[in-house]
Amino acid sequence: AHFMIASRQALDDAPALQSLIDSELRYGLQLVEESELLLGDGTGQHLSGLITNATAYSAAFTPASAQIIDQIALALLQSEQALIPASGVVLNFADWTKMKLTKNTLGSYILGDPAAATTPQLWGLPVVTTPAISAGHFLVGNFNLAAQIFDRLGIEVLLSTEDANNFRENKVTIRGESRLALAVKRKAALIYGTFA
Repeated sequence: AHFMIASRQALDDAPALQSLIDSELRYGLQLVEESELLLGDGTGQHLSGLITNATAYSAAFTPASAQIIDQIALALLQSEQALIPASGVVLNFADWTKMKLTKNTLGSYILGDPAAATTPQLWGLPVVTTPAISAGHFLVGNFNLAAQIFDRLGIEVLLSTEDANNFRENKVTIRGESRLALAVKRKAALIYGTFA
């Protein structure tokens, strides 16, 4: 669940309230969901996340003049050796930006022209960036085989003027909530590591 406080007058302006819910509440809830899907520790009502269940990164060898991009290739090799080839890469925005700024000896960007609108990819696989994974860490995996999400309740929005001091302060609490479960089926399909 994710919540926000608004003035009681917000209820009188339905289009503005809808905009507030869509722009802030739903976005905040989706960030919480994403964090749980990746990092949930499985205690209480927390999900047991992908990173929590992932296999530790272990490089098969150390390449000469290793870059962080090389570690992704070695993690992909590890998933192939587990006979579950990866289908994607999850990175923090900062690490993805470091990779995008990598240049060859001629000064050209190795991941493409900065003016081109290209889909984020490494080694032919899609890259997803998120603040939910810490900078300096990565997750590669075959996400379709590794886990399944059971979405039991889409985003439900509830309003209450009776939360805490809302009635006295003329405020309303708006809570967005969803209910889902994550079943991790193949831990070997997920490789989690730290950039050296």
